Amino acid sequence: MAGTSKARARRSVDRPWLERPAERETWQGVTGPERLALAFAALGASGLTGRR
Repeated sequence: MAGTSKARARRSVDRPWLERPAERETWQGVTGPERLALAFAALGASGLTGRR
């Protein structure tokens, strides 16, 4: 992001996550971020290194 500091970008990304804990409690099933973590874990278990 040209013109945006890393800290400012991080705050922009983190804000919705931090502001909606009640909404997250209603989520059912496996979420997108959880699927991503599982995919990286599977890669690691196969001896591959994945970077996000």
